[in-house]
Amino acid sequence: MTAPTCALPSCNNPGSKKCSGCKNTSTHYCSATCQKSHWKEHKKTCESAVKANCWVIRPNPILPDADPADDASYIEPLPLTSYGDWGAEMLELESKLTNFSPDEAGKFYSHQDGVDTWYYYAYGGTGPGPENKLASRLIGRKQKGDVAIVRSGPADSNDYPHKFGKADLVATAKFYRTNSPAQVFQEREQSRVFRKMGLGPSAMRQSSETAAMQAKLSELGEKYGFRSN
Repeated sequence: MTAPTCALPSCNNPGSKKCSGCKNTSTHYCSATCQKSHWKEHKKTCESAVKANCWVIRPNPILPDADPADDASYIEPLPLTSYGDWGAEMLELESKLTNFSPDEAGKFYSHQDGVDTWYYYAYGGTGPGPENKLASRLIGRKQKGDVAIVRSGPADSNDYPHKFGKADLVATAKFYRTNSPAQVFQEREQSRVFRKMGLGPSAMRQSSETAAMQAKLSELGEKYGFRSN
């Protein structure tokens, strides 16, 4: 099979390297140099540069030739006209997605260190459809079918960008390969509450240490048959 031509108009070399962030399989380059030279034009259509108020995580790679090990292969934009209205968002998603259940799948914080004024809010997760392993990793429990992701936050916080890019979700997905969504959520929620109470990092560390000690005592109590409180 003949390799496609490099997407840079001034280059006629075979394009053996596909744009990793692009949904368009016809976008290939012969080198990183040509890709960089063509970016000013290509970013108008490249999905990696698109920002949307909602993204969908599919249970299977979107394109047949996509790398199943690449988290970006499962994510695509789905802009919502009803963004900001929980009930209307749910109805709009239900009308646009096939493998979707109108439920709250869960919440998870960004990979960005210390960000606790907003989180990702997930719709769906109970099927129909196959297991959604990427969404399961992000949320921390098994998800099925299409899962839609928007940004949201506590009632007292709305100061965050509502539109975000695929790269944001991909970076967060990478973060949760080695971090527990439940633990991160607990830490960020605690940080937000402590800050509202005017308590600093030292108080938060002390609280975390106390919680860890209580958990260890509880574990020992179960093992040796004594009460930890």
